[in-house]
Amino acid sequence: NADKTPMHLVLFNDALAHLLRIHRIIRMTRGMALLIGIGGSGKQSLTKLATYTAGYKLFEIVLARGYGDEQLREDLKTLYTMTIKQPISFLFTDAHVVEEGFLEYINNILTVGMVPALFGDDEKEPLLGVIRARARQEQVQENAMWAYACNVI
Repeated sequence: NADKTPMHLVLFNDALAHLLRIHRIIRMTRGMALLIGIGGSGKQSLTKLATYTAGYKLFEIVLARGYGDEQLREDLKTLYTMTIKQPISFLFTDAHVVEEGFLEYINNILTVGMVPALFGDDEKEPLLGVIRARARQEQVQENAMWAYACNVI
């Protein structure tokens, strides 16, 4: 849901060092980072560039009037559906925190890797279908398939 508009960047040595760190984190399994700094210091730009150089897609929620809990849950479902098929970087900024409850979702993503009760049982099957062959190659039992899917995500 993010376009590939050209970025006009000035990359100095510190920016390149940060770019490499972000790239390394993104490429790790369940690699996540909290970037802190003053506005306009390049956190988003370097994240977008690192995502592009890693060959990943970028996912960022799009705020609209009335955006709330239900819309975030739908966006997270979309994110997880995309992530199970291909690597995705999820960019979530302080501007995206419309409701305080959003931080609980982000906390769950960071600690567990999944938002509890996000998917109903009927919604899990299409996701499991995507990874079932890979999971069977790794001798994952059917009853542990959802846990495996959460680790892949």
